[in-house]
Amino acid sequence: MDYVEPIASEEGQKFIELAKKYLSADEVARINRYTMTGYAGARVLLAAIAKCGKDLTWACTNAELAKTKDLMTGVMAPISFADGSRFSNQKVQIMRADFKTLGFTPVK
Repeated sequence: MDYVEPIASEEGQKFIELAKKYLSADEVARINRYTMTGYAGARVLLAAIAKCGKDLTWACTNAELAKTKDLMTGVMAPISFADGSRFSNQKVQIMRADFKTLGFTPVK
């Protein structure tokens, strides 16, 4: 079980294809699960910032972050925030270790 989509999954491959548009081949080769969590975190923050418009302050950003509900990032389950809870409820997937790539692939 992981909190991001496996790179070998359909969603993971969509993320890789998106990354290829903006990153060098060397950077794409270094993508891993932590890249995906960073991307999801950035998407959450940028969505909150965008909602603030011209009232871009820490107070507004934090207030908008707290209102996050079912934000889709493409790399993990929808993200929702509530008082004391910052959560993405990733669906359970059975994974197989791939020793050649040092990654994991979903078992279908």
